[in-house]
Amino acid sequence: MCDIVQGFVNEGKEIRTAELVKKMLETNFATEQQIADLLKISVKEVKKIAAKVPVEA
Repeated sequence: MCDIVQGFVNEGKEIRTAELVKKMLETNFATEQQIADLLKISVKEVKKIAAKVPVEA
C-alpha cells in the first residue's frame, strides 16, 4: 500500500515540475540552465520535460 501512495506522490511532483517548467519557459522567466539550477535537476531533464509539455510561443 505504501508503494501505491508513494507512486501517487511522485507522480504529483512530476506533474507540478512539468507545469512549472512550462510556465517558466512560456514567460521567458528563466533559461533552461536557470530552471535546472532552481529546481535542482539537469538541463537534460528540463529539455525532456519541455519536449513532453509543449510551450506556447
